[in-house]
Amino acid sequence: MKPLANLLLLLAVLPVPAAEAVRQILLNPAQMVRLPVARDQLTTVRFPSPISDLEGAFFSPEPGPPALFQISFRPGNAFFALRALATNASATLSVGWRGQTYVLQCIESTDPLLSVTFVDRPTLASRSGPARRRPTPARLSALLEMAELYEPIRLQHPDRVAQVQRGTPRRRVIHAGCEVVLEEVFRFESDDALVFHATIHNPTIAPVIYKPETLAVTVGDRTFSQAAAHGSGIVGPCSQSSVFLIIAAGTRGTPPGISVQNDFRIVFERVGPRLIAPRCPSDRPEARPPRPARSPKHESTTP
Repeated sequence: MKPLANLLLLLAVLPVPAAEAVRQILLNPAQMVRLPVARDQLTTVRFPSPISDLEGAFFSPEPGPPALFQISFRPGNAFFALRALATNASATLSVGWRGQTYVLQCIESTDPLLSVTFVDRPTLASRSGPARRRPTPARLSALLEMAELYEPIRLQHPDRVAQVQRGTPRRRVIHAGCEVVLEEVFRFESDDALVFHATIHNPTIAPVIYKPETLAVTVGDRTFSQAAAHGSGIVGPCSQSSVFLIIAAGTRGTPPGISVQNDFRIVFERVGPRLIAPRCPSDRPEARPPRPARSPKHESTTP
């Protein structure tokens, strides 16, 4: 307990940190955060609610080797404190919070951050100003088109998609008698919106007709209705068709801050009765070739 007491005493006598040494960071499990830490000052890291786990090599509550960083943490607390123990020290610390893991790259520095507060998206919005406005129909259409043309835009105008997160899950599911492949997920941070690109494969010789306005996204047992979508409404026999749909925070019940890392599934409603149509030749199991006939002279005989 003595090292912990020393840490708390040091924290009590530290001067109030300058504004540039105080940082508020949006929680994102897909992004590692670089955290400069001093040898003679504490860095306090706070999460919105109690932390479940702390894991990392070269972190110890005791200031002796082989530890590179001294850490003070009590189970049940939402914060912990760090101090570097060696020049040029570097190590990663994994923080468990609400079923997600957040990675901090701790680096010894003479220009440290003294206070870091991680915030969830609704908290950040309430502190940084008024809530975002809902995207207009014109803006939703523009986001859909940007997702459809993402690759040429990225190559020719990379600055326009610099803040766009893109995932390529290539997840395949069977829905309404079709194979639906989730090809890409785009997150437009400025609009708090996600665009989904999926391919619907029709494995039968009959066309599949669906309602584009019913295209939706599911995550677990929750379903998020589209704010807008691009889809032809029909998939030809033994063919495939691409669809794009968008969900946006505050639109049709979609909450803010949905990550591209969720296990998304694309669903839709078919039109007309579900008829059992023959499958395409390429989708049928290969038949075994017939066994060649043998003439009597080739048959084995028993003397």
